Amino acid sequence: MKSPLTHTENTKLVRSYDANVVAGLYKKGLSVDISPFLKNIDKVELYECQDSGYRFYYPFTLEGTPAFYETLIHSNFTYYPGWKWENNIASKYIEPGNKLIDVGCGDGTFLDMLEKLKPGVRRFGIEFNAEATRQATAKGLHVFNEPVQLIALKQKEEYDVATTFQVLEHIADVSGFLKAKVNLVKKGGLVIIGVPNNNPYLYKKDKYHVLNLPPHHMGLWGKRSLSSLQDYFPLKLESIHIQPVDDLFYYSFVQASMAGLYAGMYNRSKLFRATGRLFNKITRPLAKAFKGRNIVAVYRKT
Repeated sequence: MKSPLTHTENTKLVRSYDANVVAGLYKKGLSVDISPFLKNIDKVELYECQDSGYRFYYPFTLEGTPAFYETLIHSNFTYYPGWKWENNIASKYIEPGNKLIDVGCGDGTFLDMLEKLKPGVRRFGIEFNAEATRQATAKGLHVFNEPVQLIALKQKEEYDVATTFQVLEHIADVSGFLKAKVNLVKKGGLVIIGVPNNNPYLYKKDKYHVLNLPPHHMGLWGKRSLSSLQDYFPLKLESIHIQPVDDLFYYSFVQASMAGLYAGMYNRSKLFRATGRLFNKITRPLAKAFKGRNIVAVYRKT
């Protein structure tokens, strides 16, 4: 099995998933039918690239289509949240006057807020989802509705900064995607990537966490795999930021559950939430010591 990142065969099978179980989880949890993706497929496999540490799902044909994401958006799942932790991290590296492109810009929340934080930034986006594109353009943003590979051919090295938030984990052809994204940036410019943390407390033991499986996610990223990108692309890693745990109360229950304690005791009652808020307020200084859900890597193009 070749790694979609390095194209080497130095990979190993980590685990297999029952395709029917995965389909059932999507149906039960999100009311989404993924059976068209699983035609003639009885198992989903997770491999690890031994050269980079990148983990990827196979078959690659499981990658979510625009229609799949349209379905997710219309489910009870909130797909385009507002300003996120990783947006705040990225904004610290962006200078007024920079020409920036956000690949997978969604409804344009990051680009819209960036104008307020860093006036003068020339902002562009790439987005496939039709409704998200409509919302972004309604905010006055210039959004391309084309693949990043095509945009990179027409706008090679035109940007000072290229960002991607919560996108790369959805891509099967990560090498092609990253090559195109890097080609958009001038030499000396910044490439910023934000993805879910590969092994945070929520996913460590929950291998059937539905939104961490195909067709939603096609790859799993962490500190090692993000660091390795400088070995395969003209990039130099400048910094990596891992989101601290923002809910130590919930974190403690997840850890206890993993240890076989307090299973099923976490609930959403008003009293329970109030207790959690008080606990988190008291323990906030301690929470920074724990690694949370997301990770951001900042690179300089060489």
